[in-house]
Amino acid sequence: MRRTFITILLAAFLLAASAGSVACQRMVEVQTGTRTVDSQGRVLSEDIHTLKVPVDTAGAYRVQTIVQPGIDPRIETLYSEAQAALIAGDYQLAGDKLGALLALTPDYRQATSQSDAIKAGKKPKPDNSPAPKPGTTTPSKTPTDTPSALRKWMPDTLTGFTAQPALVDAFSATRYYKPTGGTEAKSLSVYVEQYRSSAEAKKWLGLKVKRYFPKNADTFRGNNRNVYFGTDGDSSAAIGFASGEVLVAIQADVKSGDPKALRSTLEAVLKQLP
Repeated sequence: MRRTFITILLAAFLLAASAGSVACQRMVEVQTGTRTVDSQGRVLSEDIHTLKVPVDTAGAYRVQTIVQPGIDPRIETLYSEAQAALIAGDYQLAGDKLGALLALTPDYRQATSQSDAIKAGKKPKPDNSPAPKPGTTTPSKTPTDTPSALRKWMPDTLTGFTAQPALVDAFSATRYYKPTGGTEAKSLSVYVEQYRSSAEAKKWLGLKVKRYFPKNADTFRGNNRNVYFGTDGDSSAAIGFASGEVLVAIQADVKSGDPKALRSTLEAVLKQLP
């Protein structure tokens, strides 16, 4: 917030008046500044500084997290490289680029149809349409959706975990939780996304949860709805479900051993949701 000239003078006067007492106070190091992340929680940039301040003022300093909606720049780069490869007639390279892109996101422009065509031995045409502008939403979303409707799926209190600040954009939200002990999980996150219809939410349950957690797959009844459980066969497990137009996914990473052991932890979290 911008301060007026008078405010600055007043602050300087108070600082000078209290210089003697401050010198006697215990000093501590704090961090202040901003951290910019995308809607998936990936850090895009940081401007964080460490300061030494009196202990009684330390609470006024913090690192602010800013969510920057938009498209992961790696996706646009891979898509552009794939289109260039198609123009050059190098379908092997185009297929590799599209495969890498689809590993980051289950759907982007014509990536899926082009990849399927190459796998079928066909020669898809390159996409010459302009790239979407940063912050552009996908057609499956509706501008009447609000982040506040998503927050109920990521409560401030979860037994066995400490909630971190929620990362929210126009149509999705992510919240990370730190375990407090007594669980197989070393990390936990809740991801929620709003779609235009329940059919869209169910479709993306398959693309965003079942696709990436296909091992130990099972569907069970939880909170009076069908819930999917699966693991990646390595270190992570997830459960997911569609509630009307909303997709909810809860993911955890195991401390060690088989991620299948995370199922009881995930089900316990599920019972605490609406």
